[in-house]
Amino acid sequence: LDIYGTGLDDNSKKALEQFPLGNILQEHGRLEYDHLSGKSGRQQVLEAMKCSDILIILHGSGLVCEEYVPSKVYEYLLTGRPLLALTTESSELAQIVTECGHQVASPDNAHAIAETIIRYIKKWQNNSLQESAQVSPYTIKRTVDTLLAVSKEIQ
Repeated sequence: LDIYGTGLDDNSKKALEQFPLGNILQEHGRLEYDHLSGKSGRQQVLEAMKCSDILIILHGSGLVCEEYVPSKVYEYLLTGRPLLALTTESSELAQIVTECGHQVASPDNAHAIAETIIRYIKKWQNNSLQESAQVSPYTIKRTVDTLLAVSKEIQ
């Protein structure tokens, strides 16, 4: 379990005390420019995401989160890797993720999370994990084309 970006918050640290993961959990922190490779932190993280078996995004709860989609989700979708979104099924994030052929589980339902992870593990064991990921419709080309079409209408 590789964690990039900020460190774990206090609640996550307390949970790990109850359910220790040992050396399975790797906190990488925020990646900065690497002078040896010449790669930015963003490039390094994108490469790591493309090598991941499953990408997991934990989304908050509450009214704001129902309509908020973290920008990181679009990066996840562009990797072509399977995605598990821990969010409510009624959120806009859940809609986007399921439309792209990925999985959603409620962050409050440990049983549903475990079942989803077990399904992914079985696909991994059968070498069919990648088949569960679809090409994301949220591409840079599509966005540019849309912006160009809108700009022509404005002129």
